[in-house]
Amino acid sequence: MRLLLVLLTLPVSVFAADLRDMAEVKALTDQVMARIVKDDIKGAFGLLKPYWAGLPEAEMEVAMNKLLDQRRLVAPRFGKTVGSVFVDQKTVADSVGYLLYIEKFEKHIIRWHFYFYRPKERWHLNSFTFDDRVQALF
Repeated sequence: MRLLLVLLTLPVSVFAADLRDMAEVKALTDQVMARIVKDDIKGAFGLLKPYWAGLPEAEMEVAMNKLLDQRRLVAPRFGKTVGSVFVDQKTVADSVGYLLYIEKFEKHIIRWHFYFYRPKERWHLNSFTFDDRVQALF
């Protein structure tokens, strides 16, 4: 079963919060993953919300509900979450940042991809996705 959910792919031009460097970006995504591992999806969205404030509240709610539905569907197959691991971080032209994590389950993994954009001096969340493509790690 291939699992993929694009939670946010539209660039956002107005931001309520920002991040000064990739160390702050990583600290944020570490906190988000800690919430996800605890199955606190609403809490994870709460942490990310200030960084995509230009996204309408209704769209954010739809994305969160889709994620909750996906997690309920895979729970019997994947088992319980047992942790997460930071895998990789890349920056392109000092303007686009990418962080990759894996969420470890009893029987499978999910890859989490976070994309950030730096238009000038601050980093902003552009999008994040997740999938279960284990082979793509190699």
